[in-house]
Amino acid sequence: MLNKKNCIGNHDVIDSLFRKGDLFKNHFFIFKFKRVIGEPSQFAVSVSKKIHKKAVKRNKLRRQVQEALRLNLPLLKTQIKVLIIARPASEKISYDEINRSITTFFNSLASNAK
Repeated sequence: MLNKKNCIGNHDVIDSLFRKGDLFKNHFFIFKFKRVIGEPSQFAVSVSKKIHKKAVKRNKLRRQVQEALRLNLPLLKTQIKVLIIARPASEKISYDEINRSITTFFNSLASNAK
């Protein structure tokens, strides 16, 4: 589970990321992000009913993404706010693929910062 300081709790921030955030896509997720200075990195995960009809499965996917974020957070070199939106292909995704998607996103941020 992510620390409370690493979770986005304000809906205005989520709306701002959705409208004005930079975009990174892979097969399983859409990452809307914005670089910030002087604040801790924060994340929000969205899994719609189009992905899973049952709340139990949506929550499981959300918790797995948050755990992968927590474990990979030390790899992150920049401070960012990220909205992660699950795509329909993530319906039958394994934890290893979630972890790979997160590390790919973090690596792309590091390569773009140089």
